[in-house]
Amino acid sequence: MISDDADEPHVRFSQRYGLAPVPPQLRLGELSGQFFRLIDYALKLEFDRATGNGSLERFFYENWRAVEQDLHVKFRGRSIREFKTDVRRTERILQRNLFEREHSITLDLLEFLILHPNVSQSFKSDVADAFVQERTAYRVMDNRLIVAIGNDQQADAYMRGISDAESSGLEGARTHLISAGAALRDGDWNVSVRESISAVESAARTYERNANTLGAALSQLKQQGHLNASLLAAFEKLYGYTNTEEGVRHAPVLADKSSVDETDALFMLGTCASFVSYLSAKCALSRRDFDASRGD
Repeated sequence: MISDDADEPHVRFSQRYGLAPVPPQLRLGELSGQFFRLIDYALKLEFDRATGNGSLERFFYENWRAVEQDLHVKFRGRSIREFKTDVRRTERILQRNLFEREHSITLDLLEFLILHPNVSQSFKSDVADAFVQERTAYRVMDNRLIVAIGNDQQADAYMRGISDAESSGLEGARTHLISAGAALRDGDWNVSVRESISAVESAARTYERNANTLGAALSQLKQQGHLNASLLAAFEKLYGYTNTEEGVRHAPVLADKSSVDETDALFMLGTCASFVSYLSAKCALSRRDFDASRGD
């Protein structure tokens, strides 16, 4: 579906009022209105490069006439005998397919154009930049293929983590997860990773109030039977990664935008949201067992 988010409220509104939109990198099948405007602009620039003005009508230069013919036969599946060069008609066909409500057609067409040797490198770069600039769930890889960088499972884990935190009274963890998603949307990978691991720390320390750090809280949860050794080891390593002098939790490194990338931020968001859900479920079960043992 198309979402025109040009007039969306500033992200801090969502943080203040507890809204938690899924970051656009996880919204498979969704492309923003601004993304389409950028693609339309890139297409116009490409046609300006690829066409000339004759005495009667516009015409394609030789390289783009080959693109036009391949679009007719290889993409649209029409007979070559029906082909007739027509700049305006081809432009209308491209626009109609690019702006289809079914985004698989849009992505198929963009990939076709990216792969075609006669389409300019400028157009291909503009398309790749549009995917990045609008933080879509897709990227152009190796100047050839359009691939998904997020998935529905990550989106579900993120929303479930927020919901579980809310239902368990883990307001700190919920706020950190929302902030992590907002930072991911804004392209601040360091802050997103920091907020993701802070969500786990907040959840763990809510249950173990005497613990001063996440590591200490996790150890206490393990001793009480809420956390098995393998999961403890895994999260101790993740916490160690974020908490070293080179890690994202240290202020000097926050200025170094190259220390963490989008893939790291996506992984940490999904992983930490899932762990918040896990902690919520385990500790809720422990409370029920405790109540049952007292006869409550």
